[in-house]
This record gives sequence, C-alpha cells and structure tokens, in this order.
Amino acid sequence: MAASLFPMSYSPMLFLTCVLVIMGTSLTCHTLMWPYDSPFLNTLEFGTLVSSTAAVLATMLLSLEPTTWCLDCSITCPVLLLLVILLVVPFAVLMVLFLREALRKVQNLNLDEGNADAQ
Repeated sequence: MAASLFPMSYSPMLFLTCVLVIMGTSLTCHTLMWPYDSPFLNTLEFGTLVSSTAAVLATMLLSLEPTTWCLDCSITCPVLLLLVILLVVPFAVLMVLFLREALRKVQNLNLDEGNADAQ
C-alpha cells in the first residue's frame, strides 16, 4: 500500500511516514489484542514489531541528513549503529528459533523411525 501511494523514488519521506503509520498501527493492534495463545509467541512478535518500528524511525532520521544541516556525525553514527543492531538481532533470534525447531522435528522423526524399526 505504501509503495503504490508514495513511490520511494518520488517521495521517500512520505513513503517512510506511511510505513511508520502501518507499523505503528500493527504494533498498537498487536499490543491490544495479543492474538496468540502462547505468551512466548506474543512476546516474540511484539519484540519484532518494536524493532521494525524503531528501524523505520532510524531510517527516517538517516534520510533527513542530506536535507537538514543540524544533523552531524554525532547523531547519525549512533543511529546507524542502532539501525544495524535492530536489523541483525531480530533476524538472528528468529533464525536460532527456526533452526532449533527444525532440529527438534528431525530428532522426533528419527526417534519415530527408530521406534517403528524396533517393533
């Protein structure tokens, strides 16, 4: 929706603002509803939404640098570091959880095959 209303090449700040509104709405709705039965899944999605929203805010701040004279390296360097952390950490956590679940399924499959062979 954001890409069709405000193309990135035409108006990057309007695009990022629209993405921020979408992310903020998703975060608010998720926080109000807690859609999953599992508290772990609710917390995981909440953390991912918070990280994504903060990453969009950091991207907006970094996009302002060429147009605003008051932003210097003392602001943009920590924001860039925060943006990298916000993008890498949730990805790493989700990959660890995915690999742990895949390993658990493979182990259960091997145990089931072993039990079938024993009978």
